[in-house]
Amino acid sequence: MSVSKKDYSAVKEYGQRIRAFRKAAELSQKELATFTEVHQPYIAAIENGDLNIGIKIQETIGQTFGVRYYQLADPEFPIPAREILRDNIRKYLISKQIDPAWLNEETPNLSHYVDMILNSDFLDKPRTAKAIAQEIAARYRVTASAARVTDILSRNPRRQLVQITKSKNSRLNIYQR
Repeated sequence: MSVSKKDYSAVKEYGQRIRAFRKAAELSQKELATFTEVHQPYIAAIENGDLNIGIKIQETIGQTFGVRYYQLADPEFPIPAREILRDNIRKYLISKQIDPAWLNEETPNLSHYVDMILNSDFLDKPRTAKAIAQEIAARYRVTASAARVTDILSRNPRRQLVQITKSKNSRLNIYQR
């Protein structure tokens, strides 16, 4: 949604609050995007006040930081301390089955596990990123979000190894070798 002149200051202020929460938690835009399962440019557009976002993404961002969606926009609501935010984020990641090692800068090398899936017969049939993430979890006991799998498969050299198509009745990518 484009932002009208009338709404511009509120949207800009909201974006500044999101940036303040993110910086207080010492997260990059890419990390916040991964945790909320959106793309990094989307987070940048929110923070810059270029995008009027819906309640669902507000709720997801709030859950990530462990606050209610309306507290994100409230300038009177104090931003929690780094330790509290990171603990809340860790709990959120666990609830979403995302490896909380992201917060410890011990991110598992998911590319390695995606490569192992690519070298197996799993992608002989069309699969979604969610199905690939679930297979990685089942085989290797490593949790990965569908967004992270999509990111890995959309970059070279793996991009050259898979066919990427859109599913018939949704916007999901389908991957096949």
